[in-house]
Amino acid sequence: WPLRRWFRLLWCLLAAACLGFLPWLIIEFKQADYSIHYQAWFIAGIFVLLALPVSIYEVAMQLEYFSRPRMQIYVIRILWMVPVYGLDSWFALRFESTQIYLDTFRECYEAFVIYSFFMYLLAYLEEEYGDISVYLSTKEEIPHMWGIQYLYKPWQMGDDFLWQCKKGVLGYVILRPLMTAVGVVAQLLGVYGDGKLRFDCVYLYTTIISNVSQFWALYCLVLFYRGTKYELAPIRPVSKFLTVKAVVFLTYW
Repeated sequence: WPLRRWFRLLWCLLAAACLGFLPWLIIEFKQADYSIHYQAWFIAGIFVLLALPVSIYEVAMQLEYFSRPRMQIYVIRILWMVPVYGLDSWFALRFESTQIYLDTFRECYEAFVIYSFFMYLLAYLEEEYGDISVYLSTKEEIPHMWGIQYLYKPWQMGDDFLWQCKKGVLGYVILRPLMTAVGVVAQLLGVYGDGKLRFDCVYLYTTIISNVSQFWALYCLVLFYRGTKYELAPIRPVSKFLTVKAVVFLTYW
């Protein structure tokens, strides 16, 4: 057997052992009267321990078969999202007072991942179709979705369409870390109010700005996909993007 098959077998055995061990562990925690916080931290550590080897294995496989470097470099950046999110959430759960500082790096990496995903799509299109702007200029205009069409005229296909989509994604890449930095400073000054939707708390404003910029970045990605969905079909971008957003959504809640 190749080494990767042994790795998969060992990981499956480890996962089965951990999942089989988990119910007994929860019962023991209850009987020993451990705090809910400690139980959550310990159990989360088990799942982080299972996730890390898989991510590292996937990165190693990408490096071993590095035949399309322009695309694979972005894939590797996206794959590191699981270790970054897993370790960040686990340490934040253990050291609650440092959560806002740990989450700073995580949120910056989320913006970096969305940018990397967009660049991954561009890298694929460039390899297959050459100059993307020239290729897009031959296609019909993509109408804006409901509501947005009252604010913007359809972007002209070609340089304008590509630039507007890039600008939307890059705006989030810049604003998300900036809002996170503002949140850290506000926390140090005692005016952040994490989780409080009050006008005297900075949290409300940073959340609104971050969410609006994220919405616009996602909208630009969707619009770009609508304009190139047939060309992108071989790499199935929708399932990949939904997986990325699932990691963000599930770890947030």
